[in-house]
Amino acid sequence: HISMYLSSDRNLRIVGLKSHKALLTVFNVLGKKVFTKEYNSTEINISVASLASGIYLAKVNTAIGVKTIKLIRE
Repeated sequence: HISMYLSSDRNLRIVGLKSHKALLTVFNVLGKKVFTKEYNSTEINISVASLASGIYLAKVNTAIGVKTIKLIRE
């Protein structure tokens, strides 16, 4: 079970990655890709402080499946 959430310290946390390989992509509300990176870990913790205020979609692709959440950066 993959869990994704924005923590109070402006980090996007993704836990529960069983396959150890994940591709994280962040899109703005217009659908423009603003961040993408491949990870080889069971947990991802990245800062979103560099993103401008707004609404984003964070999508993580793994061998198990895809999960997307909405991020609101204030």
